[in-house]
This record gives sequence, C-alpha cells and structure tokens, in this order.
Amino acid sequence: MMLVDDDPGVRQGLRYQVEFADMTPVEELGPHLGDLSSYLQRGVRADAAISDFHLSPKGYAPFNGAELVAGWYKQNFPSLLCTRFEKAQIDIIRPHRRWIPTLLSPDDLNPDSLQTGLNMCIREISNEFIPARRPWRAQVHFIEPDPDVHGFYFLELPAWQRSEIIRFRLEDIPGRIRENVAPGYRCFATSNLGAEDVDDIYVSEWES
Repeated sequence: MMLVDDDPGVRQGLRYQVEFADMTPVEELGPHLGDLSSYLQRGVRADAAISDFHLSPKGYAPFNGAELVAGWYKQNFPSLLCTRFEKAQIDIIRPHRRWIPTLLSPDDLNPDSLQTGLNMCIREISNEFIPARRPWRAQVHFIEPDPDVHGFYFLELPAWQRSEIIRFRLEDIPGRIRENVAPGYRCFATSNLGAEDVDDIYVSEWES
C-alpha cells in the first residue's frame, strides 16, 4: 500500500497499521511530487494507497490529498483519505467527496477500518454503493452568501431528508453555474441523498 504524507513520522505510523493489516507499505518519500495530472500518470508501485489531506508543507506536493484520492478513484485505483479534519477542511474536501468513499481520522485508523475502507472503495469502483453513498440527481437551492466567510454560499438539497444547510465554496462550482448563483437560484447536481450527516454529503457533476 502506498503511503502519501509529507511528514516522515506520520508515514511511520501509517506503516505500523498497514503492516498490522498484513499489507506491504510503500512510502512516497517526495518531496516535489509535481503537478497532480503528471503524478496521476505515473505508475503506482502498490495495489492501493492512503493519503493525508495536507501535502503542501515542505514542498511535498502542490495538490491536496482530497484531489489525489479522487483522481485515483477515477482511475479505478482504490485509496483512502486519512486526516485530522475540521469544518473548514470539510468544505474543501466536499467537492471531491463523490470520489472519496472513506474519510478517516488517524485516531480511527486500524487494520479493521483500513480493510473496511478499501473494500468499500473497491465496491464503489464496481458501481456497488451503500445507501449513504449512492449518487442521485438532485435539485440544489442556493440560499444566500455566507456573511462571515467571503467566497462561500449556503445551499440546500430539498430532496435530502435531513434538510440541513450546506456551505459550499463558490470557486468549486463550474463557471457556467457560478455566474448565475444568487439567492433563490436552482439547478441540478449529483448528491448522496441517503447520507445521514452533513459532513458526508457531496455535491458534484453540476448541471446548468
């Protein structure tokens, strides 16, 4: 399993969990992994991977782990995102979450959660989704800009049973949609309407 983290100490901790799961760890030593497109074109020296979210310190990589794991998923390569995430990070991860089946905190990483996460990723790649992750075409209703944080907008998914407000970064919305965004604007996108927690909701594949 490929281990991607800018901190050698964290990679060592990941090694232990991977070895306990009877897998062979392969560290991505870095630094300077290059741009995301070029890195994804490289041959991966493992059957799966686990990545941290923050990869930019010390020039390790100019992209983040959410972009990397989502890119791997689209290439049918199973991987997990393991990071200490806060609300602000969830907002940045959310646009990629459609292609990140498993998001783990380091405290929750163990051989069982590692194997369970990989199995879920492999099943999704084969188009087998658990209810909380299944993608649906959903209407998106834009409510208002976030008055406290520039560049963010509040929106809701009327068909989602929880009906909680979601905060979304405008720069992560395609330009053809973004230019029309205003209070009350509606469009369609893909979302996992079976999600039970707002932190797990994704909104992607926007339709104008």
